[in-house]
Amino acid sequence: NLDMVIHREYTRNEALRTFSFHAFNLSFAFFALYSTAFTFHIESIGMEFGFEKARIINFFIPMAIISVVVNLIFGWVNSKTRLKFLLLIMNIGAVLAAVGLYRLSSSWGVVLYVFGTGLTGGIFGSLSGVVFPRFFGRKWLGSIAGIGMSTMVIASGIGPWLFAWSREQTGSYQWILIVSIFVPAALCITSLFADNPQRRMGALN
Repeated sequence: NLDMVIHREYTRNEALRTFSFHAFNLSFAFFALYSTAFTFHIESIGMEFGFEKARIINFFIPMAIISVVVNLIFGWVNSKTRLKFLLLIMNIGAVLAAVGLYRLSSSWGVVLYVFGTGLTGGIFGSLSGVVFPRFFGRKWLGSIAGIGMSTMVIASGIGPWLFAWSREQTGSYQWILIVSIFVPAALCITSLFADNPQRRMGALN
């Protein structure tokens, strides 16, 4: 399995020059932005769609269950398959979650929102800790992972503000939710090309 063998230790600058780093990093950052935003504004979003506070807060229970189950499954799967395919599924989950939140007033929207969010969160948990050491080695892992963590922290801070700004400007969360559908949809495409750089080095060797 070429994805499990380290042929070269990448420095931070070398990692930043790879397409795969940015495909994964932006996907993780979007999930951090989106999940922080809807969690921060969940009561207000619920009111817009006619949900009482207690009802929409209860959605977090099945989300957490799905996330834990998915995390356990994909924690086993990630050593047996290429990580770009797991990233693709994660981004598909983010699309489903955003579509569900956009159509939260319907029963199928609730299902998509809960399942998509749980799916994305579970894969994120199993993927975020393994991708950088597997792709770039461990020698400069701290500096590489630090860039990823910094990006997620910044995204987490921007998310709630962005949702609030959208509602203030338009009187609704609808427009920002539409954007939240198209961003992970675009990231689905980038996922297909997020190959492990070690595969190419292994082929060359």
